[in-house]
Amino acid sequence: MEFKGTRGIWRMCISDDGDLVSDVKHLAPSKIVCQIHKHKSIEGRANSLLISKAPEMLEMLKEANKVIEWYMDNAKPDDNHTDFFNIGMNQRTQIQELIQSATTI
Repeated sequence: MEFKGTRGIWRMCISDDGDLVSDVKHLAPSKIVCQIHKHKSIEGRANSLLISKAPEMLEMLKEANKVIEWYMDNAKPDDNHTDFFNIGMNQRTQIQELIQSATTI
């Protein structure tokens, strides 16, 4: 499950025409990933900020899933931890499905 989108650190910025965009830093010229036309609204700014953080959130989600997978592979459900074990199993499945839906075209 590899991300096939634009590589690099995304950021939120304002384009020459005033629209909010998410682009990739350190590319010359800067590569626009998306453009938000509701640039004067809080909603537009929030959308652009969320989009700009998507690659980082995907990587953190993958790392969190590795921790859950390690726990699930090494933990033994017992009377004291059965609920946590069941929650972990459920979360692992949901995270795997989310990562797959975000990386499969």
